[in-house]
Amino acid sequence: MNSKRSETCAGRRPPQVSALKAVTFGLLLAVLLSGCQAIQSWLPTTPTQPPTQTPVTTPQPTGAVATATPNALPETQTITIWLPPQFDPNNGTPAGDLLRDRLKLFADQNDLTLNVRIKSQSGPAGLLESLEITSLAASSAMPSVIALPRELMETAALKGLIYPLSGLNTSLEQSDWYPYASELASVQGTPFCLPFAGDALVMLYRPTRLPVPADDWQTILNTNQPLIFPAGDPQALLTVELYRATGGQLRDADGRPNIDVSALTAVLELYQRGAQLSTFPFWVGEFSADSQAWQAYREQRANWIVTWASHYLREFPADTNIARLPSFGNPVSATDGWAWCITDPQPERRALGLQISEHLAESDFLAAWSQAAGYLPTRPSVLDAWENPSLSAPLQQILLDAHLRPGNEISDTLGPVLREAVVQVIQQHTAPAEAAQQAADQLTLPPNP
Repeated sequence: MNSKRSETCAGRRPPQVSALKAVTFGLLLAVLLSGCQAIQSWLPTTPTQPPTQTPVTTPQPTGAVATATPNALPETQTITIWLPPQFDPNNGTPAGDLLRDRLKLFADQNDLTLNVRIKSQSGPAGLLESLEITSLAASSAMPSVIALPRELMETAALKGLIYPLSGLNTSLEQSDWYPYASELASVQGTPFCLPFAGDALVMLYRPTRLPVPADDWQTILNTNQPLIFPAGDPQALLTVELYRATGGQLRDADGRPNIDVSALTAVLELYQRGAQLSTFPFWVGEFSADSQAWQAYREQRANWIVTWASHYLREFPADTNIARLPSFGNPVSATDGWAWCITDPQPERRALGLQISEHLAESDFLAAWSQAAGYLPTRPSVLDAWENPSLSAPLQQILLDAHLRPGNEISDTLGPVLREAVVQVIQQHTAPAEAAQQAADQLTLPPNP
């Protein structure tokens, strides 16, 4: 899971544009909307009423809040949901079938038409980009509900594209959530969405080639066996977690991104020792994406890997076990995930969007769906209901230790700087203390004009 920030006042009309710009913008929107694939509509028995025209406002992260009780609704409603391809309810997978049946149940119970559209996760017509264009050019075409990964959810919240859940008696206020899931659902302390899928950095290993999962990094070094991780990751997620485990702070007293040279030096010294022992071969510095590291593990270039739990949960490779990351003085962990977010500017449909989100985040449904989809549970009751009891102990340990990965500002600012330091040390070009100081100096340099 890999890793982007404008304000629009509620009720303010967009500035007047020239006729040429308006036509161009309209054509772009038409392309985006026509490019979406309407996957399924569940039609009610009564004819669909045209939507009531209401004044257009752009959602704000504070102020306007989704209402939990629908006002006077038409006899039928058409509710639009945007999903990325991996959550397509018509993709023929067990997880897709479960989601399709769950959506149909809600539609039947509430006499609704559900219009599910598939959008790419990123790119010019991706989820976030489509939200921005639609909110400005045709807000009546905004979806009611959208599935967003944490990275895009954070940006959408700060841009006022999704509605907060503050003050609502939603299921998010219940105690049946893992702490990381509550963090996942909130931005700057405000709850925005309902989390439904989780992921975490974990250790995968081949037990026939290695004795037992290592509890700490020194044990790993003592095995003299190579370990794979994407050392060239532009977000440097593992390095950030090791840095945090040593007590390194990601922000200074003024809230700005920060590098503690001594804490980073300790992490880089671990990498240096690993490089000297071939625990961290020079070629791991060539992996900038998790997918590259995973492919190398599948090719048996090493017998353990730091990667996302979803790889294991989707494939269940017969020769591999899962364990939490080894500690580095303190537990090391990082999680990510997906959440249902409310985007409809019309209060009536927004209320239904909230109901759909809660319907899709209920424990009984997620117990079956998360197993089929290969994601970590967001609720303890979901893990309790999993059909594979042998997974309960390792996953419970992973989930209790877990905390949310750093936000976009930290990842975008610190990630590239830390990545460069890690690669320089692993490929034995720079000493740890020198690389740490260079990283700190680079962070404080003024931006290029």
